[in-house]
Amino acid sequence: MLRITNNIRNRLSTMRSLLRRLSQDQPKYEQIIEDYRLREVGVLGEERMKKKLAELRLQIPYVLLQDVNLADGEWKTQIDFLLITDRVCLVLEAKNISGELYFDDKTEEFYRFNQEGNKKYFPNPHYQVLKNIRFMENWFLRHNIPLPVTGAAFMTAKNSRLVTKPPVYRVYKLETLIEKISAMLSHFSSPLLSYDDISHLKNTFSFIQEHFKPPPLCNYYKLHHSEIETGVICPSCGQLPMEWKMIWLCPFCGFKSRDAHHSAIKDYLTIVKPTITNKEFRQFCHVTSVYTASRMLRLKCLDAKNLTSGRVYTLKESE
Repeated sequence: MLRITNNIRNRLSTMRSLLRRLSQDQPKYEQIIEDYRLREVGVLGEERMKKKLAELRLQIPYVLLQDVNLADGEWKTQIDFLLITDRVCLVLEAKNISGELYFDDKTEEFYRFNQEGNKKYFPNPHYQVLKNIRFMENWFLRHNIPLPVTGAAFMTAKNSRLVTKPPVYRVYKLETLIEKISAMLSHFSSPLLSYDDISHLKNTFSFIQEHFKPPPLCNYYKLHHSEIETGVICPSCGQLPMEWKMIWLCPFCGFKSRDAHHSAIKDYLTIVKPTITNKEFRQFCHVTSVYTASRMLRLKCLDAKNLTSGRVYTLKESE
């Protein structure tokens, strides 16, 4: 059974919105573009790995989780796939890097050559796997779960080729995924968890993912709120701001909408800060009426709380 979250896709959507609201002259604009491209490539790699995992057939109880985000205080990690069986937990990482790939067994660097013949370095996936194995070992230990952890990384790009790789490195081609999983499982023959234990773990991880909220991108990239362009973005032509005239009207293409502010609210809560007030909504969406703003904020995707300073709205945890 595969349990999928939308954390990565939601983050990609938020980054697209940030790029539309950020000046290209902002010094971090190119960095954000590069981060977006890397995440987009990562999603494609995970999709290829998910298709390959559809071939998995195990005769033991297990659950397969995708895009698992966990934290232990300030130590935060993201795991592409987590295969939890009754005898071992497998950390499975997808790496969508194309070309001829090299590992230097002396410097432990991971790289490929670009068209100019220069080395382009990447984080070593072997050590990412070891870090996430160590995290899961600590997590299980803290929760009194007697489950060992192992894992590996798999190169998902169709034209990737591992030219040099130390034998101890847990990095393989995607085509070997099912066989490598079987080989790793063969080292653990004694069941340690019951079916109910695994079901409970699945529910625990699902609960954690449903309550997972990444920091707003302004915090993540150290951007000031004033650098974010305000206004409702036109769903048709992508320009902003739309104008409220008893309906949202785009002055650029003439498109009309009743609910174009929905995405603007989500932009504010995922880019600027995780709460919004009536006043902040009016400033961000260019609405003058307190009563109109109050009506627009009555959305199913929002939770409202009354504080001494007034009513505050947040995204529901399922969003």
